[in-house]
Formats: sequence, C-alpha cells, structure tokens
Amino acid sequence: MKRDFSSSLYLGMQHCSGELRDWDALTTGAPAAFFEPPAAVALGKSIARLQGLADGVVAPSTLHLFWDWFGGLDSRKHVVFADAQLYRVGAWGVERAAGKGVLTVKFRHQCAASLHRLIGISLGAKQKPVIVTDGWCPFCGKASPLHDYLHIIEPFDGLLVVDDTQALGILGRKPGATMPYGYGGVGLLKYLNVKSERVVAITSLAKAFGAPLAALCGSEREIQKFKMRSEIRINSSPPSAAALAAGKNALRLNAAFGDELREKLFQNIIFFKEYMAQNGFETKGGFFPVQTVTNLDEEQTRRMHANLWKKGIRTVPVLAHGKGAKLCWILNARHSEEDIERACRAFFAATQKSPFLKHHNYENPARRNFIARNIG
Repeated sequence: MKRDFSSSLYLGMQHCSGELRDWDALTTGAPAAFFEPPAAVALGKSIARLQGLADGVVAPSTLHLFWDWFGGLDSRKHVVFADAQLYRVGAWGVERAAGKGVLTVKFRHQCAASLHRLIGISLGAKQKPVIVTDGWCPFCGKASPLHDYLHIIEPFDGLLVVDDTQALGILGRKPGATMPYGYGGVGLLKYLNVKSERVVAITSLAKAFGAPLAALCGSEREIQKFKMRSEIRINSSPPSAAALAAGKNALRLNAAFGDELREKLFQNIIFFKEYMAQNGFETKGGFFPVQTVTNLDEEQTRRMHANLWKKGIRTVPVLAHGKGAKLCWILNARHSEEDIERACRAFFAATQKSPFLKHHNYENPARRNFIARNIG
C-alpha cells in the first residue's frame, strides 16, 4: 500500500508535458536583466493581478528573490524586523541583509504588540522599518495580523514583506462558513482584504499551483526599484520555458477548476480530522492542508514516521516552531477518502501495537473539540 501524505502540491496540479505548450528553447542563455521572455513578463503581471497588486516579476525560486531583495537594503536607511518563526528561506534573505550591516531584529511570532515595542526601541532617526513575515502559519493554522503590522509601520514609511507561498492557490476572496478558504485562490492579501502599496509579496508557485518558479509582486515603484538594483537578474537567467509554461497552465487551471479542487481539499481535511479525532488523535492546523499530530512526543514521532514509511505511507516529521519534531500529514485534493482511511487505519494499528506509545483514550473529546472549533 502506497499513500503519499508528504507532498505540498495541495491542489494536486502536476503539469504533465502533454498539458503544456511546446517551446523552442528551454532557456534563453541570457541574464534576465538583458533579455526577459515576453512569457515571463506577462506571467509576473498576471500573478500580481491575481493577488491584487500592481506589478510583478518572476524568478526561479523564492530563495533567489529573498536573497536578492534583502541584499538591496541600505544599513543607513533600513532596519529589518523579522517574525521569530519565519520560514528558513525568508530567514536566509534576512541573514544576507545582516551580513551587509543592516540591523535585524526578531519579534514574537505573529505578535503586533512585540513588533510595536521593538520598533520603538530599535529604529534610528530617519530609518524605515522593513517587516518580514510568513503570511499564513501552517502549524498555528492562522494568518499573521497584516493589518496591524501596516498600521504600525505607516508613520515610519515602512514596508511589509509577506511570504504568501502557503496561501496562494488556497485562500481567496469572501471566506465564509460554507467555504472558509474563500474563492479564487488569490492568496492572503485578498483573503484579509489588505490593500496597500507598502506590501511586497514574495511567493512560490511550487505548492498549491505546482509550478517550479516564484514571483515578487508589489507597487509599480517597488518592482521597478527591484529590477534596477537586482543582482540575480544580472547574473542568472529567468525561469525556464517549462517553468513558465507550468505557471501559465496553473493560472488557467485555477480559473477553470480551482474552486472545485479547493472544495475537494477542504472535504478531505474535514474527513481526516474527524477520523483521527474519533480514534483519540487531535491534529493542529485548522482547515489548512498541513496537519500535525499533537498526541506524540519527539521520540514517538520519529518511530511512528519510520514505521509508516515501511508500510508505504509517507508522512513528514517537522520541527513545529522548534518545539520538537511532530508528525505531519499533508492533505491534497487528489487524495480519496479511501486513501485517507487506509492510511489512518495503518497509523492506528501501529499505535496500538507499539509499546513506546502512551495509552490513548479513544473516547476522549477530541472529536467534539474539533467540531466546535472548525464546524460550529
């Protein structure tokens, strides 16, 4: 039995070769600053419009963009304030800024009060704050308070850099009780109704949209400034023709079938959480595809992960905010209820047979707690 719960292709988009248009050459062989294919320019603008931003530029990965954008900051003019649990790729960009002499300060995870206090004691005269945060935390199952951050930095003419990789393709406009994701898969900014020229969004399309490239989007002024100072665009090619074709195809599929895929994904998550809860295991992650089992300690997680992989069930051990490894299941729209049920049964069987696991109360209130919090 093979069941994969380790892939972050949340909507199940795969972009096989038969779906994509042909290309004459895989790569231009020229730096993006010298020659950028029209398809790359068009895709950057399309991704920006999807998120409700004015302009955008594409690159091979978020690593390229974080490294490049933060490398352009000025130590005399900027101070970087980074969420303490920022995803590692974003943190590498912050580390580059620090290596160039820019003061960097960590604030408490998703805490506007911590950010406000640290800006008050860290920002020098005539300096601007640059806030960097993940838009959606899959382990907490909630969004960062972007409106609060913008309110805090407005008097200082600051910028808010948001990694919207998790939310793009999942969250969208007008969330409600029947569809908590909202509609359109347009990302966190429209989900929270955030409209500001102070926002810079750096986003990978490699999760929900399944395309191996990334985009930096924001106001026309910020995108032009980035293009003028970019080192990556001088020293590397734009995304390959295959990646650009996959990105275009992802937007096409999202417009045609995205809401249907998100509905299927949501139903899979509800089914998984209820099935786990019925058997005494509560998972954290809200309605998001990344679900971590809360009942297991670090050693139990390690052994259970190895046990499941031997049975052909792929899960992921993750460090949830540095508090020890947790067993993570990643749901997607391609999973069937049979996939989920069989994998869960193998997990339950392993917990009952393994002496290293603590006894679980299979009549505990986990199911009732889940329904109260997530279904109402």
